[in-house]
Amino acid sequence: MKPIEKPTLSTPGISLHTISIVRDETAAVAPNPLPAQTHHILVVDCSGSMSDQLPLIRAQLRNKLPSLVRAGDFVSVVWFSGRNQAGCLAERVAVNSPADLSRLGKALDEWLKPMGSTAFVDPLREVLRICAAKTDAGMSLFFLTDGHDNQWKRSEILDALAPLRGVLSSATFVEYGWNCNRELLADMAAAAGGAHVFCEDFEAYDPVVSASLSCGVGKVRKVEIRVGEPLHGLVFSVAPEGPRSCSVEGGRVLVPEDVGAIHFFRRTAQAGSLSLAEVADPALLAPVCQGAALLAQKLKADDATALLAGLGDVRLFRLYQNAFGKQNLSDFQAAAVEASKGRLFEEGRKKDLKVDPDAFSLVQLLSLLARDTGNLFVPGALRYKRISRLTLDASEDLTAAEQAEITELTLKAKTSPELEALQVRVAAILAAKPKKLTFKPDENAACPVANLTWNETRANVSLLVKIPGTVELPPEAPAALPRPFPSFIWRNYAIIRDGIVNVSELPARLTQATFDQLKAKGVANGDWSADRVCQLDLRALPAVNRSAVRAVSAAELFALEYEMLKAKAAQKVFKAFEDRWAPPADRLVLEAKFGAEAAAWLAKQGFGESSGFAPKRKQAEATDNYVAIELEAKIEGLAPLPSFAAVEKKLVGGKPLSPKEALFKPAFDECVAWAGAAGSSNQAQLAAAAASRAAADARELARRLAAIKMGIIVGKAWPADLASMDNAKIALSFEGRTYSCELALREVEVKV
Repeated sequence: MKPIEKPTLSTPGISLHTISIVRDETAAVAPNPLPAQTHHILVVDCSGSMSDQLPLIRAQLRNKLPSLVRAGDFVSVVWFSGRNQAGCLAERVAVNSPADLSRLGKALDEWLKPMGSTAFVDPLREVLRICAAKTDAGMSLFFLTDGHDNQWKRSEILDALAPLRGVLSSATFVEYGWNCNRELLADMAAAAGGAHVFCEDFEAYDPVVSASLSCGVGKVRKVEIRVGEPLHGLVFSVAPEGPRSCSVEGGRVLVPEDVGAIHFFRRTAQAGSLSLAEVADPALLAPVCQGAALLAQKLKADDATALLAGLGDVRLFRLYQNAFGKQNLSDFQAAAVEASKGRLFEEGRKKDLKVDPDAFSLVQLLSLLARDTGNLFVPGALRYKRISRLTLDASEDLTAAEQAEITELTLKAKTSPELEALQVRVAAILAAKPKKLTFKPDENAACPVANLTWNETRANVSLLVKIPGTVELPPEAPAALPRPFPSFIWRNYAIIRDGIVNVSELPARLTQATFDQLKAKGVANGDWSADRVCQLDLRALPAVNRSAVRAVSAAELFALEYEMLKAKAAQKVFKAFEDRWAPPADRLVLEAKFGAEAAAWLAKQGFGESSGFAPKRKQAEATDNYVAIELEAKIEGLAPLPSFAAVEKKLVGGKPLSPKEALFKPAFDECVAWAGAAGSSNQAQLAAAAASRAAADARELARRLAAIKMGIIVGKAWPADLASMDNAKIALSFEGRTYSCELALREVEVKV
């Protein structure tokens, strides 16, 4: 083999180097011809979180294997879930006859079922065992997972993969959905000399696995190429599915002899290099596009930006300039891979492209919608994907007391009369349980967008809405109640989940003022009308922009956290006095409307005047988990806030207060003044209004805090006024007192 260096493509700050691998036709020993056979090894994640997808994957393999796998090729299928839960359900199967397909189909149905958690080492060991068999077939690995290995260390996983490096002719690692450890899968792909491919859902996955199975790879030799010290240690080859990474060890890489060329970056260019801005040949620009995708994947933002500015592709530059978080980066990487196949300069080519640091962001859009109560969310037009664990109807569940009673009666039942008494009591308990009722939402309902919840520690934003509708009542319901019964439900929609946009399009009726602002930003189009439902494309916007990322300040963050604690303390005080002066009268309101008997029946079924229709529910058991990033801002001595009841005695008695207790005093003094004012008959209204103002203040502070925390969690920024992530403490003064403030960024497991 002859490695031949090609002319460098350069742009200020970075250059792309290429080594072409050419067969030496004059060598004494000619390279072995590539055998026709391919042994496809499919490794499929069967953890609990794959429960919705495994039926689709099973059906796909049963239906498509005969047409995709070439005659003479073999297939092995490995399943895995948690630690010590892995096996080969079909090994070296030649898909040549109905009998082969029947056996394989039965094995797929038996073993590709959801169970347990996620662990990678055991299936990799199984793959190594399969590859140990002597064969002339080329080994092609296809590894699919939707999770985060929570059983093995990263080093143990890569050690298990290392022996496969010289054995595999081809490897593809598929990141399925948003819950994977992207960095680990990219490292696994590099260690195997393979490709790392992201698939958001089954629709995106289907063509990827089809392409892998239909592509034959022979058993190829691997050659060692000297590359020195490439920038960021990245070496790759161009492939249809995206860049195939190579691990660099001692300045050398091991690559298949048929790869054609490898590419890497350096800061400086060689003599005789070509200016990237002047190159127009798509074949020469393909590694530039895939190299940009790889730099983006590795979060090398400055170098990716410099490379894209040199390329001058307006669309790619626009997609990347504010691509923060998995979702934006995945969209950019997919576009870059498509551009490498010839889809270049679709929006033109320009020199000297500059980043717009103030690009309109998703956080800004949600804030704009929430400011005007005339902006209405239309839930009936929403396509929504639930992210939390399933909740189940618990209205018919036995209480602990009922279970204990039945257990006691069962143990005592020795005679027929006692057994009959037990049956009568069980029947009475079951008869008294609420009947399962179904809520029918108003399809034309429109709800204010004002009630956004900005999560305090994670990159989550949700929208709480009150949806009107009706419930069909059973015949035994009191006659005084109307049929169908008008009510409402409260629903919480996750708009952003851990930096991932969970609602791609938000259906909303907008005020003209909001519509005009969004149209100026390119988010809305067409003409405004009061009844028009606009589908706002949330995926088209970056979660945050570069200005938000670069302006991250610990001092500002903690100042807002301090104000948030004050607002929460005030809210607790005002709400306590409001309830004291005007106790909630949910049941009394229902009694006034429908009578005592009907009100009691409604309460038992889960109806309330202020809560709407809310029958008892329980959370389903977790089937898996994923790892999320959590950011906690701690001000020593102030959090968590105590209850107002715990502080009120000290306030009344004039006793010394701790710093956190002192946060309650201003609101308490205000309520005491209202209580002592002569002729004050509207104390409850004053407290309610004050509680509402405090809640609004808290929401606005939460929004401002979320923008900063998004910059840290999603934008991977870090406050310049903190020494490091390991030394994240700072002393700050608020209202004459100095506090030790600490920022903690950590990974947490989220059950799903």
